[in-house]
Amino acid sequence: MSGPGPLSRQRALLWYSVLFGVFLLIGNLAVLSYQRDLLQAQADQRSQAVMDVLELLTRETLLSEDYALMRWMLTRWGESDPDVAFVRAWNEDGIEVADYVNATASQSRRELTRRIELTHRRSTRLSIGFNDLSMRQQLGRLLIQMVGVSLAAMLLLALLAWWLVRRLAIAPLEREVAGLGSGFAIAPGGYILTNAHVVAGAIESIVSTTEGGDHNASVIG
Repeated sequence: MSGPGPLSRQRALLWYSVLFGVFLLIGNLAVLSYQRDLLQAQADQRSQAVMDVLELLTRETLLSEDYALMRWMLTRWGESDPDVAFVRAWNEDGIEVADYVNATASQSRRELTRRIELTHRRSTRLSIGFNDLSMRQQLGRLLIQMVGVSLAAMLLLALLAWWLVRRLAIAPLEREVAGLGSGFAIAPGGYILTNAHVVAGAIESIVSTTEGGDHNASVIG
């Protein structure tokens, strides 16, 4: 029995290429999801740290009852941090002490609020909104890198597939010349005797005579 033909091997190569592309896509999505979760956890930790610092500074200004300093301090902090969408502070009567909004920032994705209480003083609420700009920028850069690596891998795979397809297309010609041999006529009806290895596995047999003619033949035994 003969092995699979070049067409079936080309189809198998195509399927392997498709499977590789699907595997590459799934792998990239998994890596991107993991990195997003990791960056989100880091952003949450940073947000808590920022809230801790601002709560401490707000508490100190409340002790000195310097509300102008509190407004300036919270505004300056918001202006210096691109991830901050807004910083607000108000007392229990609803009077705003500080209200900074970053006009260029997108809509806030996370908001943290804490209640600051001092002895014999009214409580104050501090609220900070974060838009996670740096996290989205890092994810964007990672996505660009992954797309570049994926395209390079697919290009290398395409070149390899092109080379293999050319090899599979040339292989049948090599097998044709491998079956070349000699023989002689043993009967007037056109029976030719030759060695078995010459016609073993042959798909098509052609007999060339010394007169220069070519005749189609079939193996009978």
